[in-house]
Amino acid sequence: MHIKNEADRYLIPMLESVREYIDEAVILDDHSTDNSVEIVRELLKGIPLILEVYPDTFFFESNLHNKLMDMIIPTKPEWILCLDADEILENRAKYDLRKQLEENNHCTCICFHQFEMWDEVHYRTDNVWGKTPKGWVYRGFKYEEGKKYWWHPMGHHVERIPDGIKGNNEFHSDIRLKHYGWIKNKEEKLKRYKEHFEHYKFGYFPHIWNTLLDKNPTLELFEEE
Repeated sequence: MHIKNEADRYLIPMLESVREYIDEAVILDDHSTDNSVEIVRELLKGIPLILEVYPDTFFFESNLHNKLMDMIIPTKPEWILCLDADEILENRAKYDLRKQLEENNHCTCICFHQFEMWDEVHYRTDNVWGKTPKGWVYRGFKYEEGKKYWWHPMGHHVERIPDGIKGNNEFHSDIRLKHYGWIKNKEEKLKRYKEHFEHYKFGYFPHIWNTLLDKNPTLELFEEE
């Protein structure tokens, strides 16, 4: 996972969740100016941790992924789970995820159904945010020693798994993924994505971002199973 100034967002509940089902954590800090690094060290005590603080800001998100993969390879993992600091699997992951990975050990990647949380307990269902097949996201892959893993250059919204794996012998978990990234500072996010698009000419999708400021979105309660 890579992080940047996540201390006042969802880093704490995210780490409290993942420590229930991971064997080891590899985290790259992208020049945070808050106490994100200290939070990671505190909340992951007792779990093997590789944590590196990058001294400058990455302008291309794909470079972060490639650097992170370089940190992961020496650990020789079996499965690599690729979650962001604002993504939390539902509670049953701590009971069911390991079993599902073992049962699908012949697969190359894992997908979860993503729910776009609009507040702490409700997710959005209207427009492009609804619960559709497009809601499946790739968030893990099985590591193959000696294989070359790479992400092509891209600024924002880089696929979590490396190039060439997506759609290749995947399995779809019934464990749901809650994405909290839209709850705070929607106006600021919209402005940032537009500016990034104007500069780099990618990473801005009007049909999605223009719905961020809808005044009456349709929401449903997320109920844990």
